[in-house]
Amino acid sequence: MSDRVFPAGDSVVARADALMQRRRPQPARPPPDQDLPVLTEAVLGPEDDLPVLTVIASGELTEMAPQSRLDPALLEKLAQELTRRVHDRLAAELPSLVEAALQTSIAGLSRELEQGLIETTEAAIRDFIDEWGSKRRR
Repeated sequence: MSDRVFPAGDSVVARADALMQRRRPQPARPPPDQDLPVLTEAVLGPEDDLPVLTVIASGELTEMAPQSRLDPALLEKLAQELTRRVHDRLAAELPSLVEAALQTSIAGLSRELEQGLIETTEAAIRDFIDEWGSKRRR
């Protein structure tokens, strides 16, 4: 079957979990030793000074140009394109997101199941030993 030897202490659940992990494609993740740069605050130098309008040159304010109305056909095309792109992105990324969530859930369930199996097995062995001990004393 397999040329891998499992120590006697390994449980069936741990071996089954290891088999499932080998068969399951892993989502792409950056290596853990890579730091990802994160901008935590804005740093402005003297050359980055933003100009601010403080004086109005003429006393008259010009009226703003009326907003041009967008063509409804163009809006429909934009909506369709946006819908397609969101759908494509979700189709590409949703499987790995669901897989990561399931792996997290399965890992928790596996730990709980393994602990339950250990406790149940230990209790059954204790009951067996207690029963045989009481029969031998009779």
